[in-house]
Amino acid sequence: MDRLANPYRPGAGTQPAALMGRDHLIDDFGVTLRRAVDGRPGKNCMLLGLRGTGKTVLLNRFMEIASQEGVQTAFVEASDSESFSEILMLRVC
Repeated sequence: MDRLANPYRPGAGTQPAALMGRDHLIDDFGVTLRRAVDGRPGKNCMLLGLRGTGKTVLLNRFMEIASQEGVQTAFVEASDSESFSEILMLRVC
C-alpha cells in the first residue's frame, strides 16, 4: 500500500480518516449511555488493546456522543504517583 495514502496514522489520540470496524462499539456505547440517562442498567465496556489501536480516539468519540446527549464528562488519566480515588476527587469534584 502507498504509505502516503494509508489512512492508518499512529499518534496518541490522533483522529484517523475513518473509525473502520468500530461502529458496533460506538452504537453499544450510545445505547448504554441512553439507558444510564434513563436510570436503567446497561452493559459495561472496557477498551483494551496495544498502543496505537485507537482506544483514545474511541474514548474521545464517546465523550462527543455524551456531550451531544447532554451528559457532562471529564478527562481523567491514571497516575503512578496518585491513587485513582485521589485523582477523581482532585479533578472531578
